[in-house]
Amino acid sequence: MKKYSKLNYIMKGLFAVIFFFGMIFNDVYAQEVTQETAKGTQISDDSTPNSLDPLTFSLLDLSSTERGFLMPRLTTGQRDNIPKQSLTAGLVIYNTTIGCIEFYNINRQLWMNMCGDVEPAVFTIPLDKCGQIGDNISGDYVQGMLLDERKNLISVEVNVSSPGTFEVEAIAYNTTGAENGYSFTARGVFPSSGSFLLVLKGSGTPKVGSADTNVKDTIKFFLNKKQVTCEVKNHVKPDFEPLEARFDCTTPVVAEGTYKEKVALTSANRLIVSLVVTKPGRGKIYGEILSATGKNELIQYESETIDFRVTDVNQVQTVALLPLPGTGKPLTGGTFSGKLKLVSKGKKEYDPFAEETLQTIPGCDFNINVASDGPKYSIGTIELESKFVSQIGTKNKTGGNVPYGTPYITPKTDMGPNGSLDFQAVVTIGPKAAGQYVIKSEKVNGIWFEGVGTISDDDVKEGIKTIELRAYGKSESDLPIALGRFDFTGNNLDPALSNTGTMFVDFVYRPMKMYSIGGPNLQAWHPGGRNNNVWSAGPRVVRQYKHFSWDGTVRIAGLEIIEINNFIEQGLGLDNTKDLSDAGKAGDFQSKLFRSDMIFIGGYGVPNNFKKDNQQLRILADAVKSKKIALVYGEGQEAYMNAFLNYLGDSGSASDLNNVGPFTVTSSNQLVSALIVGRPNTYFSKGEAPAGLGNLKIASHDKASTTVTNLSGTNKYVVLAGSQSSAFAFVHKTYGFVGVGSGGFMGGWFSGQPKDSYPVASKEDGTPIKRNYTGGDVYNSFFLLNLVHWAIDYAQEHQKNEVKN
Repeated sequence: MKKYSKLNYIMKGLFAVIFFFGMIFNDVYAQEVTQETAKGTQISDDSTPNSLDPLTFSLLDLSSTERGFLMPRLTTGQRDNIPKQSLTAGLVIYNTTIGCIEFYNINRQLWMNMCGDVEPAVFTIPLDKCGQIGDNISGDYVQGMLLDERKNLISVEVNVSSPGTFEVEAIAYNTTGAENGYSFTARGVFPSSGSFLLVLKGSGTPKVGSADTNVKDTIKFFLNKKQVTCEVKNHVKPDFEPLEARFDCTTPVVAEGTYKEKVALTSANRLIVSLVVTKPGRGKIYGEILSATGKNELIQYESETIDFRVTDVNQVQTVALLPLPGTGKPLTGGTFSGKLKLVSKGKKEYDPFAEETLQTIPGCDFNINVASDGPKYSIGTIELESKFVSQIGTKNKTGGNVPYGTPYITPKTDMGPNGSLDFQAVVTIGPKAAGQYVIKSEKVNGIWFEGVGTISDDDVKEGIKTIELRAYGKSESDLPIALGRFDFTGNNLDPALSNTGTMFVDFVYRPMKMYSIGGPNLQAWHPGGRNNNVWSAGPRVVRQYKHFSWDGTVRIAGLEIIEINNFIEQGLGLDNTKDLSDAGKAGDFQSKLFRSDMIFIGGYGVPNNFKKDNQQLRILADAVKSKKIALVYGEGQEAYMNAFLNYLGDSGSASDLNNVGPFTVTSSNQLVSALIVGRPNTYFSKGEAPAGLGNLKIASHDKASTTVTNLSGTNKYVVLAGSQSSAFAFVHKTYGFVGVGSGGFMGGWFSGQPKDSYPVASKEDGTPIKRNYTGGDVYNSFFLLNLVHWAIDYAQEHQKNEVKN
């Protein structure tokens, strides 16, 4: 306080002297001259040209070119000792600690300096915030790869107690304690006290990395050059690892916005793509719809460059793609397909000086639906285009030839999820306006035809266009053409143009071959046996065009018996038991078997059923399982039936019995036996068996040569006649195999047959009739026809749909 008092005393004396001399003289020449005027007060040492001429609005003008003004000099500590309640706006000092003039800002309650600097702030990293830093280190850290200050960041929250300038530096040290080549920094000014979130930008290049993810650098923090206790860990990879990701094609790509023909795409036409990231990396996703003449220009999309991160295991992430500026546009309405891909440049994505390693990950297909003012067209003719057509010699039920080249659709045919190219409806349309056409038929017999495509401007100019509609679904039964009517409807938008059409189709089984093996001495106990005697009822009832032909009871484009030239020939037939009984003919047997769609085995020898060699039985069982050949096997000797069942892998057990039968046919609602038992008033359920064979009887060749099979230990079969423990006839639920306990159940007479033997009965024209047996009438002729129908149907459904040579 004395210092301030002394100053006041000196100044008062000085002003008095100056005032006195100023009243006497106009000019004063002295070492120091003071003048008090209305302008203010000037103090000068007369070293300046404007002495005694103070500025108009200056209260005190110190004028010199040789001397300075010396204000109070305080350290920061001395300054801070001034009581805060004594501080007032405008108080000025020279701070010797920072070497700068300071003044007190009453509004901010801060000492502000005139050097453009602010005092260093006082701040800390709270302990709990330090523990959170490890979760806020972003970017990739790879040995030898330059950090990107936009991607390699650390976020840290600090607590400021005194505002001012700050510099935060985080330096990485490896496990040896040496600096590892990279660090993070942030600089600035805290305007006030409180909590602040800082983002430190990374720089430098990591020197050392480790494949062991437990080996990590220690990042130490320095606040205004002073190290603090907060430290965090960070792993550096030993080398760059490429991005690993896969597109999630189970989630459809979303095409946002509206697409219109001939209208350019905008930012609203985004694609939203789903993918799963398994290893992080950087890249970009592209989408492209290739140009198609008259349909669309080249349309391209791309995403921003993205840092892909691994989230939860198999978690789906979404990315938005935008159309490229100036990309192409659709030229017509319809659905357009494109492909996606993810492209990464490898290490170059992070280091512009690194060598580019291009990595492309293929993506999903995607569709855009383009609205159109069309389409407008008329539907004209519709015709079937088929893999199968009638051949020269294809017979109708009267034995006449069917016109060559007549197309047909096969029953029991699965058209596949994408439709079948084997069966297509060829539609002729008259295009009037471009757009996407959709033409579809009604569902008939299990299938329908459908097609989607584009009518282009060129199609409209041409005035006619042929399109092909694929068949979908699974066809059911054989049908006459009158019932195979398909009505088609299109999406033509012009009511003045025809929008419907009709196509008639035949459903016919493909041509097939039967391998028929029977007893010795030209027996007639199988379909290929002797067909020119009164005891030829078995072959005669099968080999009729009225039963099996283009428009027969069962519609088939041809049924051929191997080694018989004419299906209806009334000749001696086949004598081929050696194919099964002679081990030396196993090769011939297999060759014929593989050429056939079905095989029928019957025939009775004296004193027992003819021999079957084990090698042939093994080949037969394998063909039933692997080639899906349909087998009807009549066997009257238990040893052979048991051997075959063993090769087939089943546990049934056959036994020879005498004086048994006839056997009642079991009515079953199981699909596998439906055609064998027969449905009322369909196919061969007519004449004397109009309701089918359910509850009617069938018999063996004679009561002294009958085999029954115990099927109690297996659930693989449906019993056709007899019981589960004593089955006379049975069908496998999976394979095409029907077993019958009689080698001669397919044999019979037109007239005069012996009592209780040869159970097939027919008229000379092959019409099936019942046969009187002790114990009741038997219907083996109907049973045999149903078995042939079943074999055709099984082969059609389970074998490759092609005609065998």
